[in-house]
Amino acid sequence: MRITVALLAILITVTLAETGSDATDRIAFSSNRNGDYEIFVMNADGSNQTQLTFNDDWDSVPVWSPDGRFIVFSSDHDGDNEIIVMDADGENLTQLTSNKSDDYAPAWCPVE
Repeated sequence: MRITVALLAILITVTLAETGSDATDRIAFSSNRNGDYEIFVMNADGSNQTQLTFNDDWDSVPVWSPDGRFIVFSSDHDGDNEIIVMDADGENLTQLTSNKSDDYAPAWCPVE
């Protein structure tokens, strides 16, 4: 599920991951609460908010992988929006695109 909410001219994009029948649903979102847009996750009830990215780039539009193991997002790395993927815990960041075009709003496509 993807929900986009505009509050006071701030665009917040969140995605909800089903992480298994015995786990709590988790929400990925972008926030500038620390002065720079970073990726965070939290439980669906708003508890356990955890910052996953720590950089000077504008990280936004996080999207969970269908299996809940990864988060893909857009980052304004070096002035160009690029697509980055990381483990659900914020580890193993991998830049997927590298070009002068703005790559923005990534999405997953489940393979059957």
